Amino acid sequence: MQLIIKNSVTPHIFTILVMLCMPLSASEADELSDLKEEAIDIATRLYLNIKKEVIAAKEQGSPAEAIRICEDIGPRVALKLSTGKWYVGRTSLKLRRSANMFDPWEKKIMQSFEQRFANGEAIRHLEHDEVVYYRGQKLYRYMKALPTKRGCLLCHGNRKSLKPEVRDALDKYYPEDVAVGFELGDIRGALTLVKTLSD
Repeated sequence: MQLIIKNSVTPHIFTILVMLCMPLSASEADELSDLKEEAIDIATRLYLNIKKEVIAAKEQGSPAEAIRICEDIGPRVALKLSTGKWYVGRTSLKLRRSANMFDPWEKKIMQSFEQRFANGEAIRHLEHDEVVYYRGQKLYRYMKALPTKRGCLLCHGNRKSLKPEVRDALDKYYPEDVAVGFELGDIRGALTLVKTLSD
């Protein structure tokens, strides 16, 4: 299993081979609960801050103009919240920015989200956390699925049905974009958090 920690501003990528996932003791279970609470708080702030800025960007102009403005919103908000030993970001099985590329662990979790969703589980319940160990380094990982809401479809819906100016803006700012074709209620991606617990 590979863990890739990404810089939210520059696509400088560090690849770490995760060696082992070990059973948790009672004290580790308590620690995991505290970490999850902290992760949920950070993930909630990331989601709400990005949502607030995206709405503001849309109100400033057309959806195409919002795409231009939104190009740096996600990385900027994620960087702001990536403090201390936390890395905070977003990823998806259908990416808009290559800098948000998932690693194999994230891919596995997102695929499990899709399966759980297909089995009838509500998106709001789709989350996963885990402690992994690598070369004496203890890492905590958390992921939370993101839903596709009606406003998302202006830029993430069926590409053929997007406004021409939106398609043009996507081609200009996100030439590798495949984050389209979503329908209302789909899993659009996930918030992903990593914290180093020991060196």
